[in-house]
Amino acid sequence: EAEGIAIRVEAAGLGDKAVWFRIVEPWVEPTRPGADEALDIWGMPVGFSAWYVIVLMVGGLLAWRNLRLGRGDRRGAFRIAIFFGAVRVVWLLAADHLPARAEIYVITHHFAWAAWQVCLVWVFYIALEPYARRLWPHILTSWVRLLDGRFRDPLVGRAVLVGVVMGAVNRLLLAAMEWTSLVLALEPPATIFELWSAVALRGGRHLAGAVNGVLAISIWNLFMVVMMFLLLKLLLRKTWAAVIVESVMLVFLFRGPEDFRLMVAFDIGILVIFWTVLFRFGLVSVLVGFTVGGLLRAMPLTFDLSAWYASSTWITVLVIAALTAWGFYVSLAGRPVFRDQLLSEPAPGS
Repeated sequence: EAEGIAIRVEAAGLGDKAVWFRIVEPWVEPTRPGADEALDIWGMPVGFSAWYVIVLMVGGLLAWRNLRLGRGDRRGAFRIAIFFGAVRVVWLLAADHLPARAEIYVITHHFAWAAWQVCLVWVFYIALEPYARRLWPHILTSWVRLLDGRFRDPLVGRAVLVGVVMGAVNRLLLAAMEWTSLVLALEPPATIFELWSAVALRGGRHLAGAVNGVLAISIWNLFMVVMMFLLLKLLLRKTWAAVIVESVMLVFLFRGPEDFRLMVAFDIGILVIFWTVLFRFGLVSVLVGFTVGGLLRAMPLTFDLSAWYASSTWITVLVIAALTAWGFYVSLAGRPVFRDQLLSEPAPGS
């Protein structure tokens, strides 16, 4: 819609269906033949992968130590792992399948990858829970109550409400960063292809797969970020030092081509919200925030409800509205939503 800017759109088709799209803006740099970005220490190939391996190794060692010492909430770890596995299975049910021999390998590979991640979630929880319970017990309060099946607990409802607000505000900050870069003619944020955006466009059961995909990624990201924080806490001893170091790492590990000043300004706001919600309201709020923010970022949204992909908008709005309504209702702890204070007070002399 920007006049005066030439946009190149490339597409490919197979049979009578469009199967591939790419939009090339003037500021997109062409890929150089033979370019090797593997040595970019702050890029995803080395910087993120190296830290990822370190987190896996340390998490495994801490879990092994806690098990030897008889520490760790094994029932809670089992429940969150089973829940994560169930979410992953929905991915498989939302995919298309063919009566072919290769389908066996597709299903086998899916379950192998899912089982690996389920085991890691269990290991991370065993590694994290004893330290979190000792160092920051308040971040686990609503989480433990939720795992115990206390879905109508007011603290759980409050945590869900805070998480919805967190996800919405984070998405607004990202949109504001994109708008600011256009107004100030700065390098815009990188356009990241979201797998679940393409899946959601197919509608029907694929929408359920996309929602569960965002939820599964949110669970995984939650454990990775908190595991990184625990590692730094044990290494640096000071909570404030661990917060600062991880914040800097997250900014550089996920840095895109956008203007550095703009990125830092908005990342500070996002990180302040994240750490405040984590320490004040706990893991449930952060998980809901990650999920709501992921849905608002990945799902194709439109104000034109007659558009062919408007169903993804309806599903996103309904999911967020349901979380908000349920969190609000549960947080009231049985109190009426509307109450006339004048009528509820006893009359003088009665």
